[in-house]
Amino acid sequence: MQPSRRTEKTLLNQALDFIKRSMDTRRNRVIDLFERIAYISPDNLVITNYLRRRPLAAFNPGAVLVNDALQVFPRLIFDYYWYISSIGFFEVSLSKLESYRDVLVSDEINTRIILWPSVDWDLVGCEDPRVILIDGNYHVLYTARAITSIDGKYKPLQGYAILSRDLRVLDKKYFRIRSSDGEYIPPSWKDSAFLEIKGNRASILTRPSIPFHEVLLEIGWWGVIDLSEGVVEADSLKPVLSFEKWEIKIGWSTNTVKISSNEYLVGWHGVGEDYVYRNGLAVISPEGELLGITDYLLEPRGLIEYYGDRPGVIFGNGLVLRGEHVYWIGGISDYAIAVFRAKLEDVLANIKWLRG
Repeated sequence: MQPSRRTEKTLLNQALDFIKRSMDTRRNRVIDLFERIAYISPDNLVITNYLRRRPLAAFNPGAVLVNDALQVFPRLIFDYYWYISSIGFFEVSLSKLESYRDVLVSDEINTRIILWPSVDWDLVGCEDPRVILIDGNYHVLYTARAITSIDGKYKPLQGYAILSRDLRVLDKKYFRIRSSDGEYIPPSWKDSAFLEIKGNRASILTRPSIPFHEVLLEIGWWGVIDLSEGVVEADSLKPVLSFEKWEIKIGWSTNTVKISSNEYLVGWHGVGEDYVYRNGLAVISPEGELLGITDYLLEPRGLIEYYGDRPGVIFGNGLVLRGEHVYWIGGISDYAIAVFRAKLEDVLANIKWLRG
């Protein structure tokens, strides 16, 4: 057995055991907590630093809140040949978004491309950013699509970039898993979010997809990473979040938000047997314990949310708190952006507590 295959087998056994123990944690229902605050169309965005001025699609955004400024990092697509994504940046007033009488935003929004394909391991796209701001730098986790053939076939890698406050790229790399047997990169690796960063060490929520017969097992994990090397120690990885019997897969959807000294709020998505993406929230400890979890709180509804380039999806990637509200800034059906809002106390009241 090759060294990487030993690691793969170990992770598979961990995943299978965890899935058996974790079934029936949630119920197959939607508790409709989130109100719709704003829809932002790709037609609203005016690109200021690229020859093509309007993206065909703008969706799955990361988000950071600085005072009242909602900083949004959308995934942008300008063509459908290879379906190549870049990551942009724009800033809007959250108060202004909440003041619109019509949920449909009509303003033009100047937008810059800040992260784009530039090396072979993200040549087929930079997707679905989760962003946090620490010590004046933006730490961006994104899906990097590494080219594997001349016709645009690719392998999804977990990309990581550091950007300065003025949005210059200071560093970027992709993650690997290391064990005593060597290094391993899963066939697909995405959907990650930082919990805590201390120097070059970080705790992380992530989703390395593990081969199982003819499919991939896709569940949520926790691990520890050396950011200077981009290496997750295999021994640190443990499964945290499992799909239910009515779901095909599950994954982390947003950045994490600290809500107490030892609790982080994070979004997740489950893909049902009907292929619809529905979302909930979970509370995680810094050590990767799943403290509590909701049933679904958010699902696509109506023409604007349900119909798009990939129908039936609300996905990613930004989660922010302000006052008594939690805001989910997400993509709708792979073409546009929506801002959703719920009261934090209502979210916490609907959590099923598993620990503590």
